[in-house]
Amino acid sequence: MTDTQNRWARLKAVFDAALDAPPGEREVLLAAAGLSADDAAELRSLLAHHDEATGEQGFLARPVSLAPPEPAAPAAQVGQRLGNWTLVRPLGAGGMGEVFEARRADGQYQGRAAVKLLKRGMDSTAVLGRFVLERQALARLNHPGIARLLDAGASAEGLPYFVMEYVDGRPIDQAAQDLALEPRLELFLQLADAVAHAHRNLLVHRDLKPGNVLVDGSGQVKLLDFGIAKALDPLEGMEGLEGDTTLGGQRPYTPHHASPEQVRGEPVSTATDIYSLGVLLYQMLTGTRPTGRRASTVAEAARSVLEDAPTRPSRLSPSEAVDPQWLRHRKRLEGDLDNILLKALEKQPALRYASVDALRADVQAHLSGHPVSARAASVGYVTAKWLGRHRAAAAAATLGGMGLVTGLVATWLNGRVALALGVGGMAAGLLLALVQARRAQLARDEVARARDAATRHLTELRRLAHSMVFEVNDALERGLIEGRRQLVHTAELSLERQAAFGPMDDAERISLGWALARLARLEGHENTNNVGNPRGALAHYDRALQVLEPLAPRQQQSADWHAAMAAALEGRYALMRQLRQADAAFAALQRAVGHASRAARLQPEALAPRRHECLLRTLLADQAYPIVRTHGLCRLAQARELAEEALACGRALAAWAPNEPAALRSLGFTLRMASGIEAVHGRLDEALALDAEALAALECGIALPGGESLRVSDFAQARIRSAMTLRAAGRYDEAHAALEPALAQAEGDMLGNGGDEHRQRQFVAVIQTLLDLCIHRGDWAGGAALYQRAQRRLPPLTAAQLADPLSRWAWQHGWMDSLQALCLARAGALDDADALTQRLRGWMAQGVLRLRSDPNPLDAELEANIHIACAQVAAASSDWHAATAAAEVVQERLLAMRALRDPADAIERVRQTQLLERLARSLQRADSACLSEVPASPPTSPAAPPSMSSPSSALR
Repeated sequence: MTDTQNRWARLKAVFDAALDAPPGEREVLLAAAGLSADDAAELRSLLAHHDEATGEQGFLARPVSLAPPEPAAPAAQVGQRLGNWTLVRPLGAGGMGEVFEARRADGQYQGRAAVKLLKRGMDSTAVLGRFVLERQALARLNHPGIARLLDAGASAEGLPYFVMEYVDGRPIDQAAQDLALEPRLELFLQLADAVAHAHRNLLVHRDLKPGNVLVDGSGQVKLLDFGIAKALDPLEGMEGLEGDTTLGGQRPYTPHHASPEQVRGEPVSTATDIYSLGVLLYQMLTGTRPTGRRASTVAEAARSVLEDAPTRPSRLSPSEAVDPQWLRHRKRLEGDLDNILLKALEKQPALRYASVDALRADVQAHLSGHPVSARAASVGYVTAKWLGRHRAAAAAATLGGMGLVTGLVATWLNGRVALALGVGGMAAGLLLALVQARRAQLARDEVARARDAATRHLTELRRLAHSMVFEVNDALERGLIEGRRQLVHTAELSLERQAAFGPMDDAERISLGWALARLARLEGHENTNNVGNPRGALAHYDRALQVLEPLAPRQQQSADWHAAMAAALEGRYALMRQLRQADAAFAALQRAVGHASRAARLQPEALAPRRHECLLRTLLADQAYPIVRTHGLCRLAQARELAEEALACGRALAAWAPNEPAALRSLGFTLRMASGIEAVHGRLDEALALDAEALAALECGIALPGGESLRVSDFAQARIRSAMTLRAAGRYDEAHAALEPALAQAEGDMLGNGGDEHRQRQFVAVIQTLLDLCIHRGDWAGGAALYQRAQRRLPPLTAAQLADPLSRWAWQHGWMDSLQALCLARAGALDDADALTQRLRGWMAQGVLRLRSDPNPLDAELEANIHIACAQVAAASSDWHAATAAAEVVQERLLAMRALRDPADAIERVRQTQLLERLARSLQRADSACLSEVPASPPTSPAAPPSMSSPSSALR
């Protein structure tokens, strides 16, 4: 290990110890570590940044004042516009934030939201920093039980605000009062699932209270203000106690719902939320709090949390339990629910449930009549649970006992037949007893396994979070791609450790399959942002399928399993397509469509499965007959049918969720695919109409809350598709005008994500299409300027990329170089043109471009373009032998293009005619006899060279 590695290992060890130490003891620990002055200063800085980002300040780090704040001018007024939202009415205010109901102001759609705006004078550096961190965190959450973050920004005065989903509902404790016991527990399970989702995303809510958990009219739980109190409102609601938030140092908490470690100012963890969930469940079942029921000040509430033991909910007095149904439920609270609540409310975090999932498992076990882990698994307890679940079997056992008595009586009476009946009854009773004992043991084993699994996964989660703080963060400082590579490495190690834990249940295997598919996507999926390792990606996709496929007999009704299978198969399709295995790619995609369709039917109210089904149906149509003429199958009739199905799916999705950017993105993607199919059939007017509709859907999606990301991911793709159709119609100037905004967008996006190959490919796609337009328009100077612009922006080709058959960079550079060579030759720069053609012919000789081994129409056209440029240079030098030889190669490649596509393909006929004309001009012989062997039946307008982008890149 190097000195630097030793130094960092030592610093990390001291950092970990300091995090666990009370704030007042940190300096003592640092002094005892014997660090240099520089290292000690650096470690103090790391600790300060950690505290700033997480709010981890010690209790009483500064005095807590209960005095009401001085009156201040409101941060906003009713009728004021914030971004795309107009404030309608105030909903509430706290110490640092004001909440308004708002409506959509730009007319794009009718929308209702809740806007939370920072108060004047509260915009400190610390609060603003936490605001940015929390906005990024909230954007990651996607769960039906968590209110969505719709938008964010700053007012004209620079005050930050959040726009959240508006929830019209009641606090969960009030909603529970009208329900029987079981529906109350079902509501709690919804909330626990939402909190568990947040924990899986490395987020702790820290302020779970009835006011932050609403139940809407349909019975759906919605968790509000996730992390916003931490980011914006540490002093919110200091005027009163119930539902208010106060401070421990700089950490916000609600006195009656805070955990003991929050009150003490100690580091918080997922155990903090488990305690608060216990308080909430206690209130839902009894109508009152577990401690501090008579507290009237913050200090009394904090003291009760630290010192008072929670009362068993079944032992409350009628005057304490204010829930009107408590007396009816009281007996049912005894035992399991008492123990579940007391375990969640343990003062020491280590004694609580290891995870929210473990708490959920116990509540579910109680509902289904199984033993719970919070209660000792005695023989009597397990037997009672079994008898409760199997009343019929218990009755049979009783009959067996009666048979035994009957047999004994019959023996005394010398009744042998009766004795036989008695022995049979006794045997039946013994058999049932053995089955009962076995099932009880299995129940105990199941509880133990769940507890162990929760503990080990929590340990791994902490280790993963630690790696994110150091290794991934350090790598991100060296660049985005380095950060992604480190993230892939960290995730891979974490998955290996989890897989090594031992036998996994089906839910764990599904989670592992999901994680492997996502890791593979980050590693090398050609149509998404990745680190450029397609072989590693393929290995992880295959491993995901190996994990998931054995679950098929048991998981046919699991939407999550079907969705995970669809994701893994989609990834395998993309890699098979990249490897030019068209049949294998199509087969994988067909399976993926089946699984995605099944997942959508099993979750009819969820957007993600519906959207994934639309994406896969569109990709399937493209694989049947690629509209951008890449490697695929030649099944035009089937592609048209599949495209119609995909378009119907996209339109239905957009009609079902008209205010969801993702739904409009899916519609735009399917419209672009349908436009390509119309163009292939020669219906250019219909294609242009579909292009216009796709652009309109995209613009509408961009205008929606959360839709701005579509401008980065889809804007250039939509413009390229439109320009391709316009070129096919011979409207070159319009095509050029349509692409200019796409060039600025693609270039800016690429420069903002240095080293990202996916974004570089999108930039190249626009450049290459514009270069071809320059040839159409005779703008040689414009072509040279574009080419130089690309050379300045793109990284140079490496030897590894040239040697890797899976790398597309040589192929993409070949396209740009072939078009630029022709521009240079037409402009009279013969030496520069010759240099480019010589390099391209060298690559072909080395097999770098792979044009002849397994060609597709684009490969054939690329080689034709290269030899047209060679013919231009040779003809300009009067080397007619070389020019004729190049023309013969062009003729051969045109024949190959025709053989690879459907005879009815109008675009292909246009391409052949266009290349023939281009070759004729290069030879300066428009009626060249050497071209007579290649028949052409062009439509009335010439087509344009294809874009380098593929439709499967549109939704990445």
